[in-house]
Amino acid sequence: MTTTMRAAAVAAEHTRSASAQAQPPRNYTGPDGKQHEIVYNQGLNLSPGAREQLKRELLAQMRKQPEAVSRIYQISPADIAAVVAGTKAFPEKLLDQ
Repeated sequence: MTTTMRAAAVAAEHTRSASAQAQPPRNYTGPDGKQHEIVYNQGLNLSPGAREQLKRELLAQMRKQPEAVSRIYQISPADIAAVVAGTKAFPEKLLDQ
């Protein structure tokens, strides 16, 4: 295998690996017929930048789907509303799951 062929094979593999079809599923339909999120890599320590990104994503999800966040993370709807309004601190336990 020449260097050019190897480089082409590596580039093709990177393209395949990055495609949406190659990624693991993010959710599934449970026996109740509802969509459920699959959480990978639980228990890993996140870098400060990753923690901030996750916090932003969770806040956005709290704004868009408070009922789902309440159900998934066992947080009361009132607490979610307070976090979104800024009257209550963001629950750090959500970042450590």
